[in-house]
Amino acid sequence: MFNDNDQWGREPFQSNDGADEVHQEALQANSSVGDFLRKIFKGDKVIWSVFIILCVISLVEIFSATSTIVYRQQNQWGPILRHTMFLIGGVGVILLIHNIPYRYFSSLIFVLLAAIALLLLTPFIGTSINNADRWISIMGFTIQPSEIAKISLMGTIAFLLSKQNGQNDGLLFKWMIGLMVAVCGIIAIDNLSTAMLLFMVCYLLMFIGNVKFLRLLKVAGVLILFVLMFVLVMNVIPEKWTESGPLDRLSTWKNRITHFGQSRELSEEEYFTITDENYQVAHAKIAIANGGVLGVFPGNSTERDFLPQAYSDFIYAIIIEEMGLIGGIFVLLLYVIILIRSGMIAR
Repeated sequence: MFNDNDQWGREPFQSNDGADEVHQEALQANSSVGDFLRKIFKGDKVIWSVFIILCVISLVEIFSATSTIVYRQQNQWGPILRHTMFLIGGVGVILLIHNIPYRYFSSLIFVLLAAIALLLLTPFIGTSINNADRWISIMGFTIQPSEIAKISLMGTIAFLLSKQNGQNDGLLFKWMIGLMVAVCGIIAIDNLSTAMLLFMVCYLLMFIGNVKFLRLLKVAGVLILFVLMFVLVMNVIPEKWTESGPLDRLSTWKNRITHFGQSRELSEEEYFTITDENYQVAHAKIAIANGGVLGVFPGNSTERDFLPQAYSDFIYAIIIEEMGLIGGIFVLLLYVIILIRSGMIAR
C-alpha cells in the first residue's frame, strides 16, 4: 500500500477548482454588465461626461434655489425629488431616442405639425401662468406647446440635413427655412425672445450641417432687412392700437428695443431704487455681485429668497452667486464643449 503523503507527512497539493469557477463567473458577470452599459450608453464619451456633470450641478443648485417652495410647502425633499424624477425621465428619454435609428426621426414632422396646431390654439384655450398665456392644460398636466415645437423643429431640421446629397439640397433648404419661419413666427407673437433664440439655433444647425455659405448669407441679409422694416413699422403704428388686442405685444417689443438702443445716465436715486419694473433684473444683478469670483458656495444664496423664479428663469444668477464667476464660466464652457463636440461629430 502506497501512502499519498510525502516523507514529512504532508498531503499533496490540490487545485481549488470551485474557487476558480466562482472567480471566472464573477469576471463574466462584470464583463456582461460592462457590455450592457456600453451598449446602452453608446456614443461619445465626452458628451456623456458633460451631461452627467450638468445633471449633478442641476441637482445641487435646484436643491438650493427651491428654498421658498420648501418653506411654502413645508416639505424639504419635495422639490428635489420632483427634479430628480424629471432627470430620471430625461435620461430615459435620451436613452430611448439614442437607440432609435435616425431614419425614424422623419416622423418628427408630424409632431411638429401637432405642435404648430397647439401653438395656434394656445391664445384661445391657453392657461395663464405668471402673466404668460403660453400654457395648455391636458389631462391635469400643463405644457408649453412652444417647447414641443422647439424640440420637434430642431429634430426635423437635423433629419433634413442628413438627407442632403448634393442634388436635393436646394429643395431641402427651402423646406427648412419654411418650417423655421412658420414656427418662429407663431412663437414670436407671444414670446419674441424665444422665437429669435430658436431661429438662431436652427440657423447654427444648418451652418454645422454644411449648408452652402451663400444661402446662409442670403438668409442673414433677409433677416436683417426684416428686422429693420419691423422696427420702422413699430414706430409708425399709433400707440393706441397697441394698448390692447392682438397688437398689445408690440408695445413691449418697442419699449425693449427703445431701451436697448437709447441709453441714458440714471440718477443715483434711480440707480439704487428697486421698482416693480426692474425688480427681477435688479435682484439678479445683486446675486451676481454677491457671488464675486469664488461664490458663496451652494446653499448660502440670499437672492434665492427674493427672485420669483430663482429655480428656473433665474437659476443662472443663483449659480453665479453660489459658484462665483469661475463656476458660471465653467457651466458655460460645458455647453460650449457640447456644441464643439457635436459639430466635430456632424462633420
